[in-house]
Amino acid sequence: MDRFKGLKIGLQSITLRKHDLQGVVERLKDLGLRYVDLSKKHLAIEAPDAEIERVKKLCADNGIEIDCVAVGILTADVEKNRPVFEFAKKLGVKVMMANPMHDSMDALDQLVDQYQIKVGIHNHGPTSTWPDIETIDKHIQGHSPLIGLCVDTGHFTRVPVDPVKALHHFKERVYAVHLKDIDKDENGQHGKEHIVGDGPLDLRAVMQIFRQWNFQGPISIEYETDTEETMGDLRVALDRIEKALA
Repeated sequence: MDRFKGLKIGLQSITLRKHDLQGVVERLKDLGLRYVDLSKKHLAIEAPDAEIERVKKLCADNGIEIDCVAVGILTADVEKNRPVFEFAKKLGVKVMMANPMHDSMDALDQLVDQYQIKVGIHNHGPTSTWPDIETIDKHIQGHSPLIGLCVDTGHFTRVPVDPVKALHHFKERVYAVHLKDIDKDENGQHGKEHIVGDGPLDLRAVMQIFRQWNFQGPISIEYETDTEETMGDLRVALDRIEKALA
């Protein structure tokens, strides 16, 4: 039985940041997950080819697909960005999660079209480069359709922006998702993070959108609360996602 109705539910590896990649893979298997969005902690952009191949083999041998990779800042300099795209190409991913600078869009137009790798802009809360729908809209309009979003539901709720509204607004340009549930920031303080379903996120509404779209991009749980009960919390989250898709 497919718990998740054909959706590619996986994990952003920073969730298991206390473990090396072998430990991440073991825990993904324990959770019954087959997809991983790799953080720079578990594979650096500067990694030599032999390390990239080792990581690919480790995941493949354990039935894990690397479906997204976090690459950080992208700039207006095509050639400075090129190694990032070469890294993603070697890894075999079709979407990267990034924090491009506002003036980088012309450079990214060239690279996404050349490499056919999508850039998912990561919204990262109220004080970030990409806090809200209006800022993202303003800068991607008129640029390659391969430049879109990695929607972080928790960072939207911190602003607050309704993730349901953001998903509907950017529909065709939503390429990846970080599934989180975080309270609104108050007095400059980062909102409290919850297991999905315990905070402001309308988990059922979000998951039903993905089901209606038959969304085939990465949907990665990202959970950054430092707790000894991370695996237990992730099991709760997966149960809630399954129920939200019913």
